[in-house]
Amino acid sequence: MASRLGTEHWRILRDNLLFGGLSDVHFDDLTTSARLHTFRKGQVIFMQGDMARHVYVVARGGIRLYRMTGDGREATVNVFHRPQCFGEAAIFLEQAFPVTAQAIETTDLIKVDAVKIVNRIKTDPAVALGLLASMSIHLKTLIEEITLLRTQSTAKRLASLLLSSTGATEGQAEFELPHNKTVLAKRLDVAPEVLSRTLASLRERGVVISRRQVKIDNIGRLRNFVES
Repeated sequence: MASRLGTEHWRILRDNLLFGGLSDVHFDDLTTSARLHTFRKGQVIFMQGDMARHVYVVARGGIRLYRMTGDGREATVNVFHRPQCFGEAAIFLEQAFPVTAQAIETTDLIKVDAVKIVNRIKTDPAVALGLLASMSIHLKTLIEEITLLRTQSTAKRLASLLLSSTGATEGQAEFELPHNKTVLAKRLDVAPEVLSRTLASLRERGVVISRRQVKIDNIGRLRNFVES
């Protein structure tokens, strides 16, 4: 069931990378019909091959995007959590979704009408330029994430993800992982047993994870490890 957005949901939507380059007028125009939808764990949001009709922004919970391989296995492409968006590439290309999206826990998604966005892009250069600016920032972020995946050790990638999951910049930090360890292993593209060994190795660097609760003794020390 769809519901209207609350103040916090509007803030999440306005701060999202996709809409950050838009003026207030254009933002209001494109998102006026946005609605909040709740999905239970395991529920599919859209299937690979479905036509793209909405852009999605995660307000709570997490989403897994996956493709079916030739031998029938599910290959995880990416995992998204608040305040990330997904589905925008397919709407700009006016193509079907190349992946399936599934909730990995109870999840709130903000759905924005994709048809309206595409129509405005075609008729208003200012909207097109604003979205282009936003997408450039979004692309830069994705490239940085891919670079980390290809060049850093699993321990550094995990440490970097943990640092990005807390708003603290120094001292100690305690917070909850955005998703469980199974999904975390898929996001890091490692086997569950490799993740377990990596978690154990971070203990000597002041990181303790119990279920989904994380405690970092010294954020500065962990950041120095990532940057070394």
